[in-house]
Amino acid sequence: QTARLASVLLRQALSANSHNQLELLDLNNVRVGDDGLIQMAVALGVNTLLRRLDLAFNSIGPDGAEAMARALASNQGLQELDLRDNEIGDGGAQALAEGLLTNYSLRKLQVARNGIGSRGALALQAAQRKNGELHVEFGASGVGTHRLQTMMSRNPSMAVLNFTREAERDSLWGASGGSSGSGGPNGSMQHLSNLFA
Repeated sequence: QTARLASVLLRQALSANSHNQLELLDLNNVRVGDDGLIQMAVALGVNTLLRRLDLAFNSIGPDGAEAMARALASNQGLQELDLRDNEIGDGGAQALAEGLLTNYSLRKLQVARNGIGSRGALALQAAQRKNGELHVEFGASGVGTHRLQTMMSRNPSMAVLNFTREAERDSLWGASGGSSGSGGPNGSMQHLSNLFA
């Protein structure tokens, strides 16, 4: 209840009718959750002043990410968004990527440790290519992640090719009823997904 009330108040603070000059909002680890973010996202979509929003460690899942995606689709003021250490997964990452296709203000998106696999990463990279100013940080949780981030930065086309091949293998393997053991394509997908977890 406390988190929901705080979200309602923040929605009012972010609304177009508010007279505040809020540019930075740090809500790390305050249990915003999906419900809270859904409340905030409505106002965020029309807010033009906020430049940075920190929402790490808030148990935000795919539903919250979808609400944020809708806000990003119309918001043209936010420049930095921190969603690290949440639970958005591939579905949430794909939703964010869709919202970013019509957003040209965001410069930095942090999504480390969100259980994002190759599908979500591929979608976000497509959004990053469309907006050349956007930098998506998948995190620094291990050498594998660092190497993949470097690969995507230096050779985007190679990253797309690798992700696409993995996704195609996973789809074909699943359709043929193959097992998900470490020797099969799903094993490769799981290994790649772990880089973003």
